[in-house]
Amino acid sequence: QARVGLTLLAAGKTSSSSSSSNSYNSSEVGAIASRLLSNVRVGGRTAYVATGDGERGAAALSDQSLALMLFVRSGTDNPLIQKVAAWVGQGAAPPPIPAFGTVAVSSSPWESALRGAALTAYDAATSSTTPDLALTAVAGVPAAATAPGAANTAAGSNKSSSNGRSSNAQLFQGPFVNLLSARFNTSNAGTIARSSTKWERIPSGSSLIFNARGSGEVSVAASLNFTPEALLPFPTYRGLWVQRVVQLASGDGGNLAGVGLGKLVTVAVQITSPDDQSDVVVEVLMPGGLEPLDPNVYKDADLATSCSSSEDESDLSASGSDSSSRGVALGKPTSVSFSEAPKARPGLAGTAMAQPMLQLARPGGMSGGFSSPYSPIPWWRPWPVCPVQTTSPASVLFSFSYFRAGTQTLRFKAVAATSGTFTLPPVKAYVQQQPEVMGLSPAGTFTICPTAETCAAAQQQLGTAAAAKACPKDCSGNGACNLATGACICDAGFSGSDCGTFSSSR
Repeated sequence: QARVGLTLLAAGKTSSSSSSSNSYNSSEVGAIASRLLSNVRVGGRTAYVATGDGERGAAALSDQSLALMLFVRSGTDNPLIQKVAAWVGQGAAPPPIPAFGTVAVSSSPWESALRGAALTAYDAATSSTTPDLALTAVAGVPAAATAPGAANTAAGSNKSSSNGRSSNAQLFQGPFVNLLSARFNTSNAGTIARSSTKWERIPSGSSLIFNARGSGEVSVAASLNFTPEALLPFPTYRGLWVQRVVQLASGDGGNLAGVGLGKLVTVAVQITSPDDQSDVVVEVLMPGGLEPLDPNVYKDADLATSCSSSEDESDLSASGSDSSSRGVALGKPTSVSFSEAPKARPGLAGTAMAQPMLQLARPGGMSGGFSSPYSPIPWWRPWPVCPVQTTSPASVLFSFSYFRAGTQTLRFKAVAATSGTFTLPPVKAYVQQQPEVMGLSPAGTFTICPTAETCAAAQQQLGTAAAAKACPKDCSGNGACNLATGACICDAGFSGSDCGTFSSSR
């Protein structure tokens, strides 16, 4: 569709035909751009064009570049275009060809050329070809007479001020703190300006004021590192849904609350994302008495880590939920191996298509053919992209170079090494380049009994995990969703069932 739109644009510029013909081309281009925008899926600070109507997966990087070029050249005005440009800029690409196993397949020269051309066109449209922009971020309590309009006026006056600090003093009552001051131009292209400030330095009740001077485009992200007062006993959703269960070593049975000393268990982690993401990290912190087995040390196939994929979601703690399909190590070297022989697919590396689990099935399923009248299912989508695994006595870290929309299930073995009752920390999954897209599994406790005979009470099953309940409007982006109850936990300053009401009083 993007190719057709760009062709129509080129034909309209070079044609000497009547204005009515050019008007027809313009309306057709607008319709194509609108349709592509209707298939844009947002994931944090980035967005991509899906493969077709009703699809969740991202189109190829070359297609994303062509779509961005069409938006820019057609003069389409939509805030999502900046997020599409961010996706193209980070170079997120679909998984490599399964036949190449662990060998990563880089972008072709054609893709790289299209990506460069699209970003050049976008930079020209946003006056970023020769950027020269100074940015400051300041925190403080706004002055009593500083209404939102007055704040904008004062910030605007700072553009011509030679003393930014004295101008900032007019915006706040009492002390204020400069959080970030940076300049962006062609000499430091690609550089990320970073700054950190201790929380106690920020005045109570502070607001943030950002001031940009010059030309160009800059994105700002702020994060807060803190130690929670208490671990949350329910799952938290901010774009990723995370579940974790501890099962018998065979992978059968429900979620265990405890096990006997010396017993072998399977830890199963399931991550579900509604959108494709790149560079996803999963941190599995272990309870004190449970030690994971490193598959690089223990070569027994029964102790190997497994990875499976589905575009749907399953109940990890349901008996018999273990998938018979396994993933292949794609994109990066990984410790993932097979615990059973997969069925071979002619012409490709031996693997098996991940079988659909439950619910959330997309139109057309995963059986091949066309999932919509406009777009075929990409031939590579049935294969899971397994992560790189790093194992230590206290944690297991999984790093995905690319995470497709749907569900990834990871299973690894651990041994009960020390008796006692330990805190069971939540499993955290997040997108490395935009960590605000994240999810946490419920926290709890895990008991390791001195002997299996004395562990009958603690080894009782916790039961199956309840189905996730969606929160109103996904908490409007102003809070965390409790997937157990479907209720929002609003950020400070926001209220309402959907965290959609803002109050300046704190």
